[in-house]
Amino acid sequence: MVAKIIALSPAQGLRLVLVAALGLGAVSAANAKDVEYTMTQKIACTPDAVRLCSDAIPNASRVRACMIAKKSELSSVCRSVFGS
Repeated sequence: MVAKIIALSPAQGLRLVLVAALGLGAVSAANAKDVEYTMTQKIACTPDAVRLCSDAIPNASRVRACMIAKKSELSSVCRSVFGS
């Protein structure tokens, strides 16, 4: 996988982080299991969500599924959110 470096203005970066945090924090009503994330958990996982699952943002259930599927690639702090 080739990492791409994207130049963002501070406003664009903030918007991306907020969208990722909201996407990670919101869970679809269709999910059988209701999951709510604390702000600390959102902050811990937002960089990983953007890095690994940006194509799923802002769909919360897709972001969550992506993060679980790529659990081995998550940072240690974010992996703990999804249960080591």
